[in-house]
Amino acid sequence: MAKSGRKNLSRAKRLASAKKWVGSYRGHIVVRGYKKWFGVTDLCAVLGLRMLGVDVPDARLEQARRDEPSRAAGNARRKERRARMADHGERDETFAFIAGYTEGGAPYGITWEEMESLGEQAETHPAPGRHASGEIPLRQRQSSRAREVDDEESLSF
Repeated sequence: MAKSGRKNLSRAKRLASAKKWVGSYRGHIVVRGYKKWFGVTDLCAVLGLRMLGVDVPDARLEQARRDEPSRAAGNARRKERRARMADHGERDETFAFIAGYTEGGAPYGITWEEMESLGEQAETHPAPGRHASGEIPLRQRQSSRAREVDDEESLSF
């Protein structure tokens, strides 16, 4: 089923509609208003407004071009995080993970805020015994190998 409405218009239809919109816009930041009204990216809003003859500075266009990759990367990270959370069982608007229910029927588990803080900690702090690069220091690798050999030799069979 095809979506309809102003946030799903093709470029040609959006520009035709935007001619009226620009004339009636009463806000102060026309790029932000266009972006929100039509549901497009910053770059798309700047280009569309320029096509309509609105004076948008070159610096604003360059800023939109610079910001586009980081915005897309952020969206991809959020989408991946939501997909990972979807694989982890039951949840609702309060809990990211519902571990169980009390006798009275109240859920308990990890809240969305707790989940976000855990995700931020994982991104900024490497696991114990690892460097930020993810490598295990050579001394730890060697000592763990030595323990493996000792354990194998002490087996009775």
